[in-house]
Amino acid sequence: MNVKKLFLALQAKNITDVEYRYVSKNSFSCNVFRHELTNYSVSTNSVINVDAIIDNKLAMVTTENTSNNNIDNIVNQLIESAQYTNKKDAEIFKDKVRYRHFKYFNKDLANIPNQQKIDMVFAIEKKLKEMDTRIEDVEVGYEEVIAKREYQNTAGIKLKTARNSYSFATEIVLNDTNGSKQTEYYVFEDNDFSKFNVDNFVKEAYEKAIKRLNGINIETKQYKVIFDPSVVDDLLDFYVSQLNAESILKNSSWFKNKLNTQVANKIVTILETPLKRNHEFNGFDAQGVPCVNRPLIKKGVLLSYLHNLETAKKFNVAPTGNAAVAAAKIGIKSNAIHLKPGRLSKEELINKVNNGVYITSLEGFHAGMNAESGHFSLKAEGFVIKDGKLDKFINMMTVSSNLYDIFNNVKAISQNIEYIHNGIVAPCIYVDKISVAG
Repeated sequence: MNVKKLFLALQAKNITDVEYRYVSKNSFSCNVFRHELTNYSVSTNSVINVDAIIDNKLAMVTTENTSNNNIDNIVNQLIESAQYTNKKDAEIFKDKVRYRHFKYFNKDLANIPNQQKIDMVFAIEKKLKEMDTRIEDVEVGYEEVIAKREYQNTAGIKLKTARNSYSFATEIVLNDTNGSKQTEYYVFEDNDFSKFNVDNFVKEAYEKAIKRLNGINIETKQYKVIFDPSVVDDLLDFYVSQLNAESILKNSSWFKNKLNTQVANKIVTILETPLKRNHEFNGFDAQGVPCVNRPLIKKGVLLSYLHNLETAKKFNVAPTGNAAVAAAKIGIKSNAIHLKPGRLSKEELINKVNNGVYITSLEGFHAGMNAESGHFSLKAEGFVIKDGKLDKFINMMTVSSNLYDIFNNVKAISQNIEYIHNGIVAPCIYVDKISVAG
């Protein structure tokens, strides 16, 4: 769409404060199951979002029609929307600031033929099936995404970015000696195709899966617990989401009135790192506000909430670059969360615990978590820690605790960090006295 024409059409209606967003997502995916290509999908989705301040109220239109022929329709819809919205005192970002830029679109990835990727998926399936007769089924998938963002407003801000990434994933079904089945999922994600090796992927996926066999039951009691990075990812995601300034204003967050107070153990530092040089780099938010690397919690002390322009104005603080569009409205979202690692290796941390439980997953996290109190009781998977080493897989257990108590009672953090998904980087954490029911 010709944005200049759109802005001129709105200005002709005396609408002068406008912002335009364009988001497109091109994806390719394929799946192989039982030696057959069960999915081959190529898709393109584009969405335009236009905000306008009309009579001091914010009107918004979202459309998938990106042609210039849709401009008059967008103008009319904005004017109509302003008649019904109650959202007042809106504003657009007008500050003249410098933005960080980094080329995180990998052209080499985009130029690799799809057939080569499909052949690698078949190769992974074949190699995994040949690894062990106890492997009953294997499904392997590949997904590649190209995402483009563009932001412009009538204050003269023009921003655009493009990123791409790929992932290989496999689900392995194993037959246990007792006749039960175990399922393990393994994924590798990056945007540099040269970092992926089929044999390494197969070896790591197999080793992760085979550990699930011959599981045991454990006694119900309190244990020393180490949470795997994949679990810390979920814990962090929910924990940081409660820093949303909209939740603070609605009195629905545990962090209300806790700025500049101790909310976690002193060894806990949680950072936002959107400007790291990787495929999760994010230079600006949905309102054109620049993103910055900053601590949210430093040595256990809460330093900042997450703000968009509207909440920043209400709190009389600067916006933090956390505006996001969701469900046709401007909301708030964290950027690239990073829990600062400690000094112990994963193996040293396990050795330090000596005897306890290593948790590798929590099920139904968001549904089973009480946001205000932090209490949860969830099904979990993991391993016994015996004599300072990982031992048997645990067949079934339930972990009961409190999210906020966990971060207050962290005893140690590992030095190894893993990128899991959605920009979160996490190490292992060790917490004492967690209730585990076998």
